Amino acid sequence: MIKLSLLTIALFSSITANAAYIIKIPIDKSAVGFKQAYENIGVNPNDDNTSTDNPACLIKNSDFSTFSGVLLRITEDGEMKCVVDISIPKNVFDGDCNENAYPESVKLWYMMRSKGVDAVNSMFYSGECSA
Repeated sequence: MIKLSLLTIALFSSITANAAYIIKIPIDKSAVGFKQAYENIGVNPNDDNTSTDNPACLIKNSDFSTFSGVLLRITEDGEMKCVVDISIPKNVFDGDCNENAYPESVKLWYMMRSKGVDAVNSMFYSGECSA
């Protein structure tokens, strides 16, 4: 029994010792390219005639130009017939970057609701916080 306990302790000690080694490699951020996680399914960002089968979903890519945003996709989700994926500038809409992010977000949401948007599926922050 004592041998088994010592073996168990030795096994856990070796696992713990190996977990302590982490290699950190510096990366030049400008050299790394990030690919969009999904293709623009359902929306051609260059085509302003974006719509679904729902005539109440009137949102178009050009509606986001005032906000420097991009409409990435329009989908349906059950009862919600106009669900969007959008890209918006981080330095305007992220509260960590801009203390006026909330009023800007409210303006964006009012615009989307006026165009029939039921919900936002995903929101991608583009760019970085300005200095």
